[in-house]
Formats: sequence, C-alpha cells, structure tokens
Amino acid sequence: MNAGIKIKLGIEHSDKQSFDLVVEATGSNSGFSDTMKLIKPRGTVILKSTIASRENLDLTPTVVNEITLIGSRCGLFKPAIDALATGIVSVDSMIDSTFPLENFSEAIEYAKKPDTLKVFLKP
Repeated sequence: MNAGIKIKLGIEHSDKQSFDLVVEATGSNSGFSDTMKLIKPRGTVILKSTIASRENLDLTPTVVNEITLIGSRCGLFKPAIDALATGIVSVDSMIDSTFPLENFSEAIEYAKKPDTLKVFLKP
C-alpha cells in the first residue's frame, strides 16, 4: 500500500473486475488487455502511456462494461517529483536492477528479458 493505494503487479484470478480505477502504463496491448481484466464495470482507466501497435486492440470490454478512458500521457512533473522526494509515493518495488552507466548495453539486454521491471542506469 502507498498512501492508501493498492499497487498490483501481476494478476490473480481473484483480482478480476475488482478495481474502480486502474492506471495503465505499460504501453503494450497485453498491458491494456490486463487492465480490462482488472477494472470493475463502470470503472475508470487512466492511460499513462501510448499504445503504438499495428496489432488489433479489442475495445469491446470498454463499451460492454461502460469503462471511462482518460488519456494522461503528459502532465506536471513537479508534483510527481515532490511526491517521490518526500516518500509519499515509493517506487522501490518496481526497480528490478541498477547498472553503472558504462554498462548500458548490458542493462538494455537485461531489460529485454521477460518479466523484468524497471532497470536503472547510475552515472
């Protein structure tokens, strides 16, 4: 929990249609599909990414379940940076690995592995 917000990585059967609000930030068709599994009927999905794909994207669940979609790719950075700096929001659980900047090629190869979360480069 972060400031009363339930954070979920991965989906279990009991999670289906159990969230009033879901923030989709993967930028992938599969992430959007997972989001549609998590959101309650008449819930709200915030799209914090651009899904740029030539594959078909099934929007049927958004219509059938009356889902509200809100696009929010860009926004104010200062409030987000302040929330991170003060610890109101913690993203530590999303950091998979940290590599020295000079090992950027190795970091990129590592980031390509399935199920890898965020990979950081440290100057």
